[in-house]
Amino acid sequence: MLSDSSSISSQSTVYSDVEDVTPDQFGGPPEAPLIRERFPYNAAHQQSHFGSKTAGPIPPAPQGYSTSAPVNTYQRYTFILVCCLAITSFVQIISGGYSGGQRNALNRNDSFKNKSIQGNNNGVNSPYYYNNGNGMEGRSTINMNRLGDMQQNSAMLNNDNNNNMMQVNGNGNDGEENIQNQQDGGGDVNFLGSGTEVVEMLPVEAVVSDPGMERYPLTELSHFKDNWDEWEETDVPMFLNIPKPGGSTVLDIMVMCHRVVAANEIGIQNGHADDQEIAVVSITDGYPVVNVDTTTVEGISRAQQMGFADSGLAGAVVTHLLYEANELFTTTAKGRIFTVFRHPIERAISMYSYMQVADWEPNYNPSFKEMTIEEYAESPFVENNWLTRQLSNTPEGDLTDVHLNLAMEVVRRKVIVGLMSEIEATMERFERFFRWTYHVNPPNQENCRESLLGGGSNSNSKNKKEKPVPGSEAWELLSWQNNYDLQLYEYVESLFVEQEAFVADIEVGYRNKDATCCKCDPATFPPEGFTCPLAILF
Repeated sequence: MLSDSSSISSQSTVYSDVEDVTPDQFGGPPEAPLIRERFPYNAAHQQSHFGSKTAGPIPPAPQGYSTSAPVNTYQRYTFILVCCLAITSFVQIISGGYSGGQRNALNRNDSFKNKSIQGNNNGVNSPYYYNNGNGMEGRSTINMNRLGDMQQNSAMLNNDNNNNMMQVNGNGNDGEENIQNQQDGGGDVNFLGSGTEVVEMLPVEAVVSDPGMERYPLTELSHFKDNWDEWEETDVPMFLNIPKPGGSTVLDIMVMCHRVVAANEIGIQNGHADDQEIAVVSITDGYPVVNVDTTTVEGISRAQQMGFADSGLAGAVVTHLLYEANELFTTTAKGRIFTVFRHPIERAISMYSYMQVADWEPNYNPSFKEMTIEEYAESPFVENNWLTRQLSNTPEGDLTDVHLNLAMEVVRRKVIVGLMSEIEATMERFERFFRWTYHVNPPNQENCRESLLGGGSNSNSKNKKEKPVPGSEAWELLSWQNNYDLQLYEYVESLFVEQEAFVADIEVGYRNKDATCCKCDPATFPPEGFTCPLAILF
């Protein structure tokens, strides 16, 4: 969108330097003004496109020149030229524009990254930079796809005088006239001779700015690609592990079914914490992992020193340390963040229920068994806006709207989002986006996938206590502890719908595309090669 009107108004200065035309000092008739002086920058028309007046009022006719004067030869030529130009512009528009007969279309991803989301009256569903309820100044909620089209049309296809400025060189006696054609991309159309000087228009990208990028450069996450960047084989998927959102199901499908080589905390087991060289090892049931630990600051530092990113060994990284994990990657091997989100109150309830029985967890507290959920919500053990804190890198202290806005920007730019409430569609999207396909035993791998999607993993199916409902005391107490996460989650839900555009060109069921079977007889392998696992236990 337009960051301000300067990018447009700066162009109008080319046409606003009209000097007064004075009568000839010897008493002759005044010299005819340049045609561009009689077709000034049309501020009123520009206002209809961009919502604000970017140029001053139309100046009066130059001194000494009257539009009601008798028609002379020069004016007849002018009238003919204007008619020719109008006809030519009309023909060009019908044939597809000025650039090789085709319109220049905005890149689909560029359009998407600038797209706004229409929200409700309190702005919760809007992107943070349109969220009047978050302490940010209000901005227009004009859809950026439409704005991009309007800017492009204004720059290329508008046949008003605004886009076709004619200039006459000389004193009007020699008949030498040049026509300047203003168009996007700088191409020129010279109807009446050479020597045409082209007035260049700013490209669409120059006038469509991104307020999120301007306000939050996200330099601490510079080794992660933006969501709309093209996928490359050197990209490394990184799963941001959020507690109790349904992420374990995605992880198990990724590792157990797709047999993706993972980098998590398992890789340092069985003495591999002392390995000096980066390698793929088998720890449990033949599942391949990289011999690093990506879930601790020390482990990330060790992996970095071992050249983890450029080794290309990991098919995916798993960690809950977002900002620290930036150091795992490099400018030549960048990370791509993906994760699964869950409604914050439902996640908090699930966490409470899980911690009551999860005596295998390191932070298990026996007092949880006798604690009511209302007591838990008011205890020091309850999480406070965990997601907003994690995404804004603010583990302690008070939160403000600034932290919420930063968290929203991180998700918008850096995270491929999934929803627990849409877990099957989420898994399908991840498989398509990261191009995961079957290479071990496709029928068995598909059965593995269906089984995990049906039952999930790390679930708390035995703890079937009655859950709080909206409006109850427990629900309200937990809402108070997650006031920012609730707003963030609504924004995530809208992004989930929009991000379908990222896989629109990738077929559904991509996991079976060009599938191979290294466990079959005879075995088949993909052209790029594949190391068949030693064991396969579904």
